[in-house]
Amino acid sequence: MNQQYDDEINLADYLKVVIKWKGLIICGTIIPAICALIITLLLTPVYRVETILELGTITRGSASSPIESPSAVKIKIEERIYDTAISKQLSIKKGDYPKITAKNFKGTNLLLIKTDSAKKELASKILKEMGTLISNNHSKLAEQEKKRWVQAITVIANQFKALKSKGTSSADMNWSKLFASNFQPQTISKTKIVKEFSISPNPVSPNKKRATVLAGIIGLILSVPLAFFINYVKNITRETT
Repeated sequence: MNQQYDDEINLADYLKVVIKWKGLIICGTIIPAICALIITLLLTPVYRVETILELGTITRGSASSPIESPSAVKIKIEERIYDTAISKQLSIKKGDYPKITAKNFKGTNLLLIKTDSAKKELASKILKEMGTLISNNHSKLAEQEKKRWVQAITVIANQFKALKSKGTSSADMNWSKLFASNFQPQTISKTKIVKEFSISPNPVSPNKKRATVLAGIIGLILSVPLAFFINYVKNITRETT
């Protein structure tokens, strides 16, 4: 019972301190929130620009594989392999080139490419040029793969004909299977944009609401202990005088 009574007294004392220094606590909460809001209003807004590429595939019979794996393209983008060519093509200064990231949707050939930039129109041009560059590179890779396939088929066909001319044998049957497994129709789909370049309608940063609320919360957290500290110092000073 006494413990409960003591707790009630302590709680009442705490409440008295809060009420006594409510002006400090309110100011300590509102002023940082207002400062944060003013700062975010002065900062340059940053927008998100993104697009989605579908990487082309090479299909032979029932087997299908991407011209270039999404993970490989992602690494090239994030390690800035394409940046030099794009900067040269668009005459972009090094400081104006934004950081670009990519994300592969698991189990698909889709690649989300995005960037956050204050220069949204320039960022759109960069992503468009990147999409074109990747598509052109994939067209070259597909053409090389097509040539390799034709060469392989030609070699197998010639060897098959040579075996046939010697008469039927077990080796003849093995070559027949090998020829059948390789000589299948091959189709190539091109890398293309499946989602046009989009710009976020609102800035992704600075987030005015979040910054204001966070600053207010931090101000409140700091001002309450400060109020108790000032009250404690004043009580000590009063007792010693």
